[in-house]
Amino acid sequence: MLIDIAGRISNVYLPRTKALLPLFETIVNSIDALEDLNNLNCGEITVYIERDHSQGQLLDSDTTYYPIKNFLVEDNGPGFNEDNFVSFKTSDTTYKKNKGGKGIGRFLWLKAFDSVTIQSVFRDGQAYRDRTFNFLLSANGIEGGETFTPSKQNSLKTTVHLKGFKKDFEEQCPKKPSTIAHKIIEHCLSVFLSDNCPNIFLVDGSDQINLKLLFQKEYQANSLKCTFKVKSETFNMASMKLLRSSDPYNHRMHYCANNREVLSEPLKDDIPDLNHKITTTDGEPFSYLTFVSGEYLDKSVNSERTDFNIPKEPTSLLKDIVSV
Repeated sequence: MLIDIAGRISNVYLPRTKALLPLFETIVNSIDALEDLNNLNCGEITVYIERDHSQGQLLDSDTTYYPIKNFLVEDNGPGFNEDNFVSFKTSDTTYKKNKGGKGIGRFLWLKAFDSVTIQSVFRDGQAYRDRTFNFLLSANGIEGGETFTPSKQNSLKTTVHLKGFKKDFEEQCPKKPSTIAHKIIEHCLSVFLSDNCPNIFLVDGSDQINLKLLFQKEYQANSLKCTFKVKSETFNMASMKLLRSSDPYNHRMHYCANNREVLSEPLKDDIPDLNHKITTTDGEPFSYLTFVSGEYLDKSVNSERTDFNIPKEPTSLLKDIVSV
């Protein structure tokens, strides 16, 4: 069967408000790779923000940032060995089905970016090899990668370079690195809640944010976990207070599937008391966040991970969850 790459990608839905989803998919792929290597505790993922400085003007405010042009994600997972490369070339692959993989995450890259370059150092027996290829809107979709060469490096390393952020998506993407860091944590919350979360860093020029430490400081210290049932379905809920929030009115419910955030909705629409700023007993304002997951949501998420295939009538299960 032949796959029309342009046609396949045109059929993938990615709203502009989900501009960071391709980056999230890349990070989750790195986490999955480290898990396959049984190397999560020793694993390291670094996300680099590359900005467009072509405007040639000095920015005179700490809250103003040049537009984001590219993202580069680097990890020390097993890389693109033959099995992983064949899986990448296979549309809608079931290779990672046991982890909730839909086999289309990489297509989201080309919805928001012009092209992707992948460079990987992987092990072939006892030797290290280099494999480099491009993923882009062309007849074949993948250029290069069929052959590999001996590597000068003696350690695993894979970089995924998302290049040419398309204007419609770039304009919707947060510019501030701390905002992007929080959104990565909230998308991958279950990973950060685990005991073997890899080290994840966000680098923007000379600034670096350790996301694992950020999570421990601002999320984990003020969190509570519980389980509950709606009808016959069991759900897990992690609730937390986000101190020093830039928006203490932004109390939200996050619905997750397969260890990733899918939907986020304001709680003020369902809980009137959350329609204003709330504070700790010490008077410090905070945002209240709650994350819901469960097998029902895992089974109901759509292929793009942008929504759930759940009836939208007022008595739908999502509304029942809010009322618990």
